[in-house]
Amino acid sequence: MTAQKNENENELKIIIRDWAKPFDPAMVKPKCEDELKPGGLGLVCIRKLMDNFKYERLPDGMLLTLTKKLV
Repeated sequence: MTAQKNENENELKIIIRDWAKPFDPAMVKPKCEDELKPGGLGLVCIRKLMDNFKYERLPDGMLLTLTKKLV
């Protein structure tokens, strides 16, 4: 995992490399807030907390890039 502040764009970028079995996050049904329970909350948090995120499927895992604008 790496994190960096981009001074020119005033944003924080976090890059996470994962070697788990790849999956397509677009195929994961969004959960309603009233049905939240352990398991699968990572996508809920990412969608609510980050301004932008991108998943890249790799042959041996995933690469997740998160960006958050800084005020």
